[in-house]
Amino acid sequence: PAEEFREKLSALGILEPGGTVLCGADRICCPDYKMAPKMERFFPHIQTPWRYPNSGLMAGTAATMRAFMHSLTRGSEGGGFTEDDDDQLRVQTFLLACEEQGVRFPFRLDDECVVFQNMGEPTVGWDFEQATPGSATQPAMPPRICNHTTGERPLVAHGCGGHGRWFLSDIYRELGLLDYLGLDPARDLSAFKFAGLVPPGEKVTDEHWVEQPPWEFPFQAFEIIRGVALQEE
Repeated sequence: PAEEFREKLSALGILEPGGTVLCGADRICCPDYKMAPKMERFFPHIQTPWRYPNSGLMAGTAATMRAFMHSLTRGSEGGGFTEDDDDQLRVQTFLLACEEQGVRFPFRLDDECVVFQNMGEPTVGWDFEQATPGSATQPAMPPRICNHTTGERPLVAHGCGGHGRWFLSDIYRELGLLDYLGLDPARDLSAFKFAGLVPPGEKVTDEHWVEQPPWEFPFQAFEIIRGVALQEE
């Protein structure tokens, strides 16, 4: 729903002149786990598990996003950026470098998952809400997910990493998104490559978890490396 998207961005102050970049928030600080304490200090007031920037989800006015992207790709703060660099790491080092120079770039995390929901989670952290038809007194409601922790119904789900692609496949299937959108996999999607573990609408099983780490490993490794980084400070 485009109108709801705009309303949420407006309520967060993202559409104000000279506005702020809204970025999706992640549970772990990728790709460099050791940077977690620095990013936590950069966003000190966050009370949810989602404390680290994920560059796969961003929103803002055209002018704001243009200025931000230009700074990321052309600016020297944090060491600059090339096509071979990691874009998410660039965002993090850029923000920290700006702060070290006494400049706080207008940038905030969607730590409540109001607009964005990253799917890179150890377990399912949302309910599936099916589409409902409208009536004389109630408008039709599209299929949604509802975050368990915050109660928010984000509009954009990002299937980041193996875990994210697994859960994004569940969303396609559990919410019947292809039927809702009037898409036939054979007719409308077969000509396109898919980034998920399986084509949209199909069920992911253990046999599809190939060339991926053990399920809990990324989250366990993150906590260990974050703890070491804290001790070394």
